[in-house]
Amino acid sequence: MSIQAGLDFIVSMLLVACRIAPTFMAFPLQPVISLPARIRFFLIIAVALVLTPFVIISEIRISSSYELITIMAKELVVGITLSAVVMAAMSVFLVAGRLIDFQMGLGAATLLNPQSNTQNSLIGTLLTLLGTTIFFLLSGHHALLKGIIETLNIVPIGSTIHPNGLLDAFIASGMMFMYGAILAAPILLGLLLVDLVIAVFARTMPQVNPYFVGLPLKIFLGLFILTASLSYLISPITAVFEKIFDYWGQVLVQ
Repeated sequence: MSIQAGLDFIVSMLLVACRIAPTFMAFPLQPVISLPARIRFFLIIAVALVLTPFVIISEIRISSSYELITIMAKELVVGITLSAVVMAAMSVFLVAGRLIDFQMGLGAATLLNPQSNTQNSLIGTLLTLLGTTIFFLLSGHHALLKGIIETLNIVPIGSTIHPNGLLDAFIASGMMFMYGAILAAPILLGLLLVDLVIAVFARTMPQVNPYFVGLPLKIFLGLFILTASLSYLISPITAVFEKIFDYWGQVLVQ
């Protein structure tokens, strides 16, 4: 009996790991993505080992390896759906950064990320680091673990989510882009006024090249407005993290 109980626990832990793996492997916070894939794998196993005793495990009867693979696939689908909401939330900072970079004239300037071999936005990287700092200051990592436990209890291991949950995940992704525009709104509005002033000077003094005069001015004023509006950004960034769990509830509760 003890051997059977041990096998049941191992299977349950494996299924929990399949549920949380997409979120941990794709979580875009800098302290997580900087870890090697092997370290993240062992982190997933360790978290699954800790969470398994605290979650509701439905009565699962696995009589073959095919059934085990099928249930693991179901858990991966649920995990990918939940991780899509997290990815959308963290994409808010990149969207806001891209908008600000384009308006400031830094659209062609990017940072090389040697880990993913991709080009990252300058301001987007800054906002992502700011969001990461606020996430840990608000104990978001604790709230994330509690949220994972709640999702495991709402949709027990071996269960599936309603197909409408997938649609809600895509809707949540679209709503998150709105938050990106909200984050970038003060800087975009200030730079729009700068463009209007430069346009007036270009009409009244045509001998002045508006590009070479306006570009450094827009970069300086854009960084100044961004610095001045940091206190304003804390509230919408906090709302973005809170929306993760709200959308998780909408996706799972159908």
